[in-house]
Amino acid sequence: MKTIKLNFLSLILMFFIGLTGFAQNLQDLVGDKAAGAFNEMRNRGYSYINGSKSGDSAYQNWYNRNQNKCVTVKVNDGRINSIVKSTLEDCGKGKYSNNYNNNRYDNDNDNYNNNRYNNNKNYNRNFKYNYLSGQRASYAYDELRRNGFNEQKTHQQGGNTYKVWFNNDTDQCLKTTSRDEKISSIVVSTHCK
Repeated sequence: MKTIKLNFLSLILMFFIGLTGFAQNLQDLVGDKAAGAFNEMRNRGYSYINGSKSGDSAYQNWYNRNQNKCVTVKVNDGRINSIVKSTLEDCGKGKYSNNYNNNRYDNDNDNYNNNRYNNNKNYNRNFKYNYLSGQRASYAYDELRRNGFNEQKTHQQGGNTYKVWFNNDTDQCLKTTSRDEKISSIVVSTHCK
């Protein structure tokens, strides 16, 4: 009788863990700095899909094509707060989502966000950069590089670091301003070439 109760309790516990969406193979990243954790997620086969902000938290959906799995990552103060399983629809992969995931909705700037790097090294000609504002500078710089941007100029003044970025394929020029290792603004610039 004791064994039956233990097995039943184990079964119930596994059921509740499944309901809460515990993303087991990523839990070692909780508490890590976001930029490093995002690189590790890419190494484990996940691709960034979209993100949004609410209060002091940032939420990002990541998709693993090999596992057909979507997870939501919650970031606070530049660190991973939690990683939970999400529906495939959250990653644009479910039966009610459009499978042309080039049009990812970005809640931060209320427009369709098809700017993400893809494995074919094709870059979108209208890179939407607003999602980088507020991110850790190292993460934003990596994202710009992944999307075909090269750093053109850098200077520091008044505690701010200014960088000018140019994408030769899309002919786009952007200027980032960072302070305390976070991007405080990212805007179109005319100071390239």
